Amino acid sequence: MNTHHIIRYIIAAAAALGMSGAASAARDYRYHCGEDTVFAQKAITELSATENLGKRIVAAAHMLEGIPLAASVENDSVGTLMVNFHSFDNLDFITSVMALARSAGMQGADWRTYASMLENVGRRKGEDKGFASKLKYGSQWIVDNIYRGNIKDMTEYFEGSTFKTKTLDHFTRNRDLYPALADSATYEAQRMVEMGFYSHKIPHVKKQTINNRNFSELLKDGDIIMLLPKEPDYDLYDVGVVEIKEDGPHLIHLSREAGKVTADEYPLSRLFKLESQHFYGFRFLRPEE
Repeated sequence: MNTHHIIRYIIAAAAALGMSGAASAARDYRYHCGEDTVFAQKAITELSATENLGKRIVAAAHMLEGIPLAASVENDSVGTLMVNFHSFDNLDFITSVMALARSAGMQGADWRTYASMLENVGRRKGEDKGFASKLKYGSQWIVDNIYRGNIKDMTEYFEGSTFKTKTLDHFTRNRDLYPALADSATYEAQRMVEMGFYSHKIPHVKKQTINNRNFSELLKDGDIIMLLPKEPDYDLYDVGVVEIKEDGPHLIHLSREAGKVTADEYPLSRLFKLESQHFYGFRFLRPEE
């Protein structure tokens, strides 16, 4: 985790909340270390002052700046949910942002609320049942969170949207890469999940659309942009939070170039130009209270 964030949040939380021992004692959820529970507690307290969900999402994303890109820590032999602000993969990042912002809108929320919301946003049907329940594909994350009212997919409502068909079975085809899949029951559960994404139709907007002024004007603070990769094995290249500035929409995302959560200084249209060779289109999502 970014050292500046660690020091600022731990000292402030310990002083203001008097919870240095409480976080360590809690065992309801796995967590990387006590720093993570303190960070979540303080972040929720600060974010709760903002009533608008979109604004809270942007603020939460900024709080996570500097956290490095890494393979998901949940690709281990246990594969269960963990509160962790020390590293993210793309879906870990956007799930953590959503969980922080949504928790902060609830009265009396604390880090346990965050852990529960992390489960709600990041697990199939909102229930942590091990490795196979983790929403690991972008399409899976979207379908599940639409079903439970957490987001709305705006892609299909945009004129000119189209579809691309992909079969999402990376994990079962690469079983040896994921220790949790050594267990036969876990492997079978993951296989059943992936059967639902055989020849899956993925709606998207062509990347050139980002230069359309009418499209840019549709975007709001806190919207989610998901870039779709050209590689056949994956359906997620990058995902980030929209922040509206004077020169247009910007993205706060887990930058591959920087290797960490970054708030781009340049507009989204420039990011699309720089990354054009890596993706074919994007999805446009709107979080809901």
